Amino acid sequence: MRFSVRSRLGLALSFMAVLALCLTLLFSTRSGANAAGSPLIKTSVMSGPPTTALTVTGKNFGLSESVNIDFDATLVGTATTDGTGAFSALVKVPRAALPGSHTFKAVGQTSKLSATVPFTVQTQWITFGFDQHRAHYNPYENIITHSNVSALVQDWSYTTGGAVSSSPAVVSGVLYVGSSDGKLYALNATTGALLWSATTGGAITSSPIFDSGMIFVGSADGKLYAFNKAGTQVWTFTTGGAITASPLAAAGVVYVGSTDDNLYAITESTGVAAWSAPFATGGAINSSATISAGILYVGSNDGKLYAVTASTGTAAWSAPFATGGAITSSPAVFNNAVYVGSQDGNLYSVNATSGVQNWKRLVGAAIDSSPAVYNNAVYVGAADKKVHAFKVGKGAGLWTYTTGDVVASSPSVANTVLYVGSNDGKLYALKASLGTFLWSYTTGAAVSSSPAVANGIVYVGSNDGNVYAFHLPTA
Repeated sequence: MRFSVRSRLGLALSFMAVLALCLTLLFSTRSGANAAGSPLIKTSVMSGPPTTALTVTGKNFGLSESVNIDFDATLVGTATTDGTGAFSALVKVPRAALPGSHTFKAVGQTSKLSATVPFTVQTQWITFGFDQHRAHYNPYENIITHSNVSALVQDWSYTTGGAVSSSPAVVSGVLYVGSSDGKLYALNATTGALLWSATTGGAITSSPIFDSGMIFVGSADGKLYAFNKAGTQVWTFTTGGAITASPLAAAGVVYVGSTDDNLYAITESTGVAAWSAPFATGGAINSSATISAGILYVGSNDGKLYAVTASTGTAAWSAPFATGGAITSSPAVFNNAVYVGSQDGNLYSVNATSGVQNWKRLVGAAIDSSPAVYNNAVYVGAADKKVHAFKVGKGAGLWTYTTGDVVASSPSVANTVLYVGSNDGKLYALKASLGTFLWSYTTGAAVSSSPAVANGIVYVGSNDGNVYAFHLPTA
């Protein structure tokens, strides 16, 4: 039987069509090109500081293929897709990642399919002392270090209507700080522009805290205020005295002391008391509470350090730890030890579980400053015009640095640099390991505010009524 040329051509074309279809199906099977849609990836969180651990999930990639996950140009993880082209991988933001916008990218190694998702690197200084332990240490700073801090320049300043001894909180590009004019200010953390201000009934020396989308701050009128991110008052809670201490937020409850001698627990969402009764001390509370492992630690003007069970408001120690003077310093917790200063001129280390003294060191004058803890050292200012550094283990002295006046400001440490204010009107930067001078800036009055360091910017208030921001010219 003989085929015509036209028949042979038709058979050839049919064969080629079948072959093309088979190749398409084969490639589709091998590469996993998913008819459900384009490849997509998501991250479990969309922002965070360097070293943030997060999960990257993806779908519509090739079947059973290896996927590389990059943070910008850095490989941070790999995964293998399942039979549907989906994957999940735990990755970590590189420690060197600078503040700002970045990109996670996933690339299938067989299919070459890819997808991206944005990620913002940012560090939050949410409260006085940085976090719930009030160690005054930011472990994420990666721009300013002891080798370049001498180049700091003023970025901006904002003038309030009163002295600023309140310490700033910096959250998602917004700085919150109180003033003795009775107002809480929200400023653009990058430009210093006013976003809003909210008025309380008294001077604010309390440092604000941000939690669950709200800002909490105490006032000399005896009230704790809750504002939303737009500056609208959500609720107030009234105590029997002035609130100079800074609030502490944990597990949906905000804790704050008052000069009526009581420590209060208030439900964040409602402003209603969370304990059946406040915890009573023997004196006014100017100390800001700290929490660790469900236990609150707070000082009192009766000279005692108290440990309180956060869930119940009952004493956690059989007796408070007694010093020889009022405690206005706020405790810091590190490795099951509580560090706190006293007006008797001593810095104390106390076992967090038992309340037994580990050691005490005489600095020579009253301590209002709250200690910072970093790299197995504890730092504190005092009325002797000095900043002191001790080893955390046995309290051995490391160094002292002399300023021009009383140091009531609480030191803050970030990336090997210690920042502290003095009543001589200056903000100082010292090398944390040695106590050597690196940089200073002179404001118009005493600096009792504790500095906040976040995203390559140093923020501090001054009694001249200004909030200041400093940065590196090249940052």
